[in-house]
Amino acid sequence: LSYIDILKNGVKAGKRVAVIGAGGIGFDVAEFLLHHNDDDEHDKKADEIDVDDFLADWGVDGTNESRGGLLMNSVKNSKNGETSRPKSLSGRQIVMLQRK
Repeated sequence: LSYIDILKNGVKAGKRVAVIGAGGIGFDVAEFLLHHNDDDEHDKKADEIDVDDFLADWGVDGTNESRGGLLMNSVKNSKNGETSRPKSLSGRQIVMLQRK
């Protein structure tokens, strides 16, 4: 699929998505897919996203305790200290690939 199909023509993406290109458009498309639920009429805006949820969705260690800053298996919530497995708000698994 093209990003135009998803953003403009309303074509639904699957639950496993590979975004080819890690530039501005690729990042924006991945961000849209992360926060867009095909079953929900309301798309979240940037200021409606919880930082801990965002970091968990992208597998980023906000505490910088993990090597390379990436989480492999679990997420530690900075607010309550609880550890849980990463989850996707959209139910999608998104992988970004950079073209060179």
